[in-house]
Amino acid sequence: MNMTSQEDPDDLRPCPACQRVTRCQRPCAFCKTPVPARYIGAVISGKFRVEGLLGQGGMGAVYHAIHTDLQERVAIKFLRTSLATSAEARERFRREIVALVRLRHPGIVTILDAGEHEGAPFMVMELLQGQPLNTLVTQGTMLAPERVYHIIDQIFQVLDAAHRVGIVHRDLKPENVFLLEGRGQNDAIKLLDFGIAQVTFPSYDARLTQPGTVAGTPYYMSPEQCRNLTVGPPTDVYAATVMLFEMLTGELPFRANSAAEIMAQHLYVPPPKLSERGNRPAVPPGVEALVQRGLAKDPASRPSAIQFRQALAAAIRGTDLATTLQNLATSRPYHAALSREDRALTLPRQAPAVAQAPGVLRVLLWHTDPARAGTLQAVLGAGGLQTTCWIAYEPPPSEIEPPRVILLPAGTTAPGRLRQLRQHPALGGVPVLVFDLPRADEIPTYIRAGASDAVLYTAGDTEIPARALRIARRGR
Repeated sequence: MNMTSQEDPDDLRPCPACQRVTRCQRPCAFCKTPVPARYIGAVISGKFRVEGLLGQGGMGAVYHAIHTDLQERVAIKFLRTSLATSAEARERFRREIVALVRLRHPGIVTILDAGEHEGAPFMVMELLQGQPLNTLVTQGTMLAPERVYHIIDQIFQVLDAAHRVGIVHRDLKPENVFLLEGRGQNDAIKLLDFGIAQVTFPSYDARLTQPGTVAGTPYYMSPEQCRNLTVGPPTDVYAATVMLFEMLTGELPFRANSAAEIMAQHLYVPPPKLSERGNRPAVPPGVEALVQRGLAKDPASRPSAIQFRQALAAAIRGTDLATTLQNLATSRPYHAALSREDRALTLPRQAPAVAQAPGVLRVLLWHTDPARAGTLQAVLGAGGLQTTCWIAYEPPPSEIEPPRVILLPAGTTAPGRLRQLRQHPALGGVPVLVFDLPRADEIPTYIRAGASDAVLYTAGDTEIPARALRIARRGR
């Protein structure tokens, strides 16, 4: 954290021995007597007695205190006295309180009280026992991949909850992730410091940062932050992916001697691979591919927080597309040595052999993303399905040979496209498989809309040809 100038009244205190003014929490420069920090000994709101200073930064200071009646220890964060007259600083402080109260998530520190003391706003929070994540990362400790995945999954879980209520953190970094200790909570996380969070729910103006002002920490800033453009949930996904990269390799993806150089790399330099940095961790191919997606320059190309969690879980299990394609690539030399009859029996385990399917199995993949459709077509082909891709939002032409199965991605347009298929003269009676569903509780909605079956995003792409084959056999 950045210390304030010596003129800040929160840092300057009279020495109790010689009465000369010196900086708080340091020995007096004249007589070497320890000088108490501001607020120590004060009783806040008539019930919280301040006992010591935990830390301080540019916006405020955090003290540990005790509830005089309940004898419960808490933390109190004060806005610096020098900033108490700043309308923008007070609004940022208030926004942090509102964000924490609104979230009420196990991964967010709990607010117990708030108010003003001697003109300075404060908030009372639960006192955390543990250490910030940066104490592990900066000490060069190489975290085991399983531990990293556990930590990052919790971070994305909190981000998903925040994004759902219109809150973007904007300053994710290891210093703002606290690892709890004791009471069976080892490595349970608390996400801290929503001081520059963007709050977009009704009655709030998200444009608190002045034009030309860049907010964030350069090492973890997304390209759109570096350009001072509008930020959103993808901004947090980018910063969290930087942290994932750092925890796995022991290095940041981009380093330089100045903030301007670091931001230039975020903007223009392709992200390195995990295998090229630090301790070169042996991670599944799906994790490597997911990190590249999370560090995409274009915000629209990054997964959402929930999609990141699901993709990470699939990559760890080995059911993701990247692992499937790698397995197919490594098995090609073996397939080439087999007879034509034997090759049909050596498909991926998740997909039944082509020889068992009745007739030629043709499927229609109606998608709007050419890249996603291309990768799925490769997996479906490996599973013995002859795939035709229709890349458009409008339905396929009326004169089309009916396939055995239609594959349709889930999303906001999926229910409408299901209705279009049911009214299509050639495709109205063809069974439809909906895939990439984010949650299991959405399956009944698609079934009622006319889908024959559904595949969750977490199931992995190799499940899609297996389901399509089953639908083709039963004909519905």
